[in-house]
Amino acid sequence: MKTKISFLLLLSLLVLGLAACQKDQSEVQSPQPQATSTDMPAESESESPAAEPTQEQPANVESGYPAPETQPTKPESQPAGELAYPVTQEDLQLLFHTWSLTNYFVDEVSQDTGLKTIKFDPDGSYELTTDEGSQSGQWRTQLSAVQSKLILESEAGATTYEIVDLTPSALNLRTTQDNQQIDEQYLPAD
Repeated sequence: MKTKISFLLLLSLLVLGLAACQKDQSEVQSPQPQATSTDMPAESESESPAAEPTQEQPANVESGYPAPETQPTKPESQPAGELAYPVTQEDLQLLFHTWSLTNYFVDEVSQDTGLKTIKFDPDGSYELTTDEGSQSGQWRTQLSAVQSKLILESEAGATTYEIVDLTPSALNLRTTQDNQQIDEQYLPAD
């Protein structure tokens, strides 16, 4: 009889201990961070500053156990070792050049580049020149802390690129067409 009481007491303590370790989902839920983006107006300013993601944590939430679930920080389509970075409002000033295509990859396999230049103007217009001719239209960006996008809109339609790299000496863009990853690497032409 004494062992049954000891067993029930031990079992009760174990159940209470496990119950205390469980997080009550109905009591507290932390908001998920949300990256926001801003579209560029067609005026002389290219875009208002990108909003950074915020995450508020209620004051009565203990941090530590249970450990929060983590999300991968890099999209699966990026090659190993390559990280995307957020483009800032100041970085957009670097676009205002004529860029010449130097490397073109389809699913990480190098292809002939041909002639392709893109000229970005501060007023939101662009001119794209290829072997087949030229087209012009409006460009805009969507900036977030996770991913920065460049959108080229013309009469032919809109093309969306991920800005992989933007420096004074390089512009690297990525898009997907027919389930193939297209990487375009540009250098300043002017």
